[in-house]
Amino acid sequence: SAPSLGSVLKFLLVAPLIAPAVSGLVAAWAISSGSHYSFQDVFLCWLLGHGLGLAVICPKGLQLARGRVSWPRRIDLVTGGLILTALVVLALFHGERRPVGFLVSPLMLLAAVRLRLFGAGLALTVTAILAISAALYSHSLWITLLATSDPERVRLVQLYLVFTGLPSLPIAALLDERDRLALVAQTGKAAAEASSIGKSRLLATVSDRFGDDAEDPGPLDDP
Repeated sequence: SAPSLGSVLKFLLVAPLIAPAVSGLVAAWAISSGSHYSFQDVFLCWLLGHGLGLAVICPKGLQLARGRVSWPRRIDLVTGGLILTALVVLALFHGERRPVGFLVSPLMLLAAVRLRLFGAGLALTVTAILAISAALYSHSLWITLLATSDPERVRLVQLYLVFTGLPSLPIAALLDERDRLALVAQTGKAAAEASSIGKSRLLATVSDRFGDDAEDPGPLDDP
């Protein structure tokens, strides 16, 4: 079936949270036992990395596999939205000294409203790639000031994407579900109107037939 708000919320609970948490416990124990990394650091890195990757990539793959892509009619709108997202993220993360990354949140909401679920997922993917690359190569000065090492910078960006980007997916799913319900209601209304018109015509035909029979009683027999 087409993705709905409930299905997207269930997916975000199971795939990016529960599944990475369970596997992360085993991975953190195995890695921390044979290395100098702490259990907490390994677990957080595993949970955020795998959880964010599943949340960003899997919805688009599932939609494509099922042929249930919610896509705007105008391809230029999608292209323009993704280009705008890339330019804004580049401006905010590459060379910017002030912590203005929160400005991506309105952009993600705009992508959810205009590009819907599949387009919002693409916008989130573009944001994740550019933001994490900026953190790894120390292009984002405000992230460099907040975190000194590469793991800390990546973890900071991952948390940032979780709280600024992922909320756009349920919003887009809710809008898609509203559009589907509106289409069903419109189709039902059109069918009801067509049925009402058909009944009215039938009643008018029957009424005319009985009226003609009443006005023309036929020849009378002589006594």
